Amino acid sequence: QEYAGTLCIGHHGLGIFKIFVSDFNIEDKILFSKVESANLNFINHFVINGNRLYAATSYGFVVYNLLNGKIINNENKESSNPFRINDNLIKTVFLDDQGNAWLGSQLGGINVCFSRSIKFPDFEDDKLHQYQNLYSFLETRTGDRVIGGENVLIFINKNKEISDHSEILGDNTALCIYQESDNIFWIGTWGKGLI
Repeated sequence: QEYAGTLCIGHHGLGIFKIFVSDFNIEDKILFSKVESANLNFINHFVINGNRLYAATSYGFVVYNLLNGKIINNENKESSNPFRINDNLIKTVFLDDQGNAWLGSQLGGINVCFSRSIKFPDFEDDKLHQYQNLYSFLETRTGDRVIGGENVLIFINKNKEISDHSEILGDNTALCIYQESDNIFWIGTWGKGLI
């Protein structure tokens, strides 16, 4: 693997750094825009799967080919197109076991891109768009999704039924979620520590 033995760090304004772990020298820098301070280079979260990098940026969602260094897909909000994301400020990205990209956004809630169509279906009346400031996704061992954010902690089962457990957070933000066992989850919060 090209990225074995390296550490990739998303930067808020300077793209993604590829760093050798042995000496912590920067080997490469990935920029999605030639203008370094462009919102497309503000990396909020990313996932590497095979030779592709999936990035949540402050100006949309980017799929990047690590082998040839080219952008495969750059999705941003287009009000006239219902098959695009509905918010440009993407906070987190999660790939499920079928290759679908789940995006948590600042104001647009959850956007899902289905791998077969490479489209974001228009969920105008969908309950997934009501949640804002989303920061974390987890797929449980049973295949359900757990999504956390500012005052948001929801579970979505395979039938797309939502159960809301936001009261656990109180007035706080779920930044990361970890499943220890079938019934035990750890949630890293903004200012409340682990719960």
